[in-house]
Amino acid sequence: MSVSRFVASLAAVAALVFASSASAQTPVKLRVGNTTASAVYWTGFIAHKQGFFKNENLAVEDYIVGNPAQVAQQVISNSLDIGIVTYETLVHAVREKAPLSGIGSQMIRYAYSFMVSPKIGTTQDLKGKRVMLPLPRQLLTQAFDNFIVAA
Repeated sequence: MSVSRFVASLAAVAALVFASSASAQTPVKLRVGNTTASAVYWTGFIAHKQGFFKNENLAVEDYIVGNPAQVAQQVISNSLDIGIVTYETLVHAVREKAPLSGIGSQMIRYAYSFMVSPKIGTTQDLKGKRVMLPLPRQLLTQAFDNFIVAA
C-alpha cells in the first residue's frame, strides 16, 4: 500500500467515525493501535515524518499494544479507533461476532511461508517429524493442518 493510499484510508475512516464532532480547524484525533513498530507500518512512519497526517487534519496517535488479539480487543472497547491486526485475528474476531470490519491491508502478500529442511521433498517426508507452528487457532496452523489432511 502506498503512503498516499494509507493516509487517505486513515483520513476516510476518521471522516466516517468523527464527522459530526470535528470542526474544520480542529484536527481529528485518531488512536491507531499496532502490535509492534516494524517495517509493516512504514507507511505510517513516513506519513508522520512528512506531515501527511497533519495535511489531512489528522492528529494520529500511535500505540504499540503487543499482539493482534489485544489490538482487536482495544478497538472493540473503544480504547483505539483503528487497529492494525493480522488477517486471522480479524477473521476469528468477526466469526465470534465482534463488531469489527476490515478495510484493507498494508501487505501485498500474506506474510507466512512453510519452511522445511532440504531433506523434506514431499508431505510424506514429514511423517514422524516435529513441526513448529503458531498457536492452534491461528490461520497458519489451520492451513497447515488442512494441507496435511489433504495430502
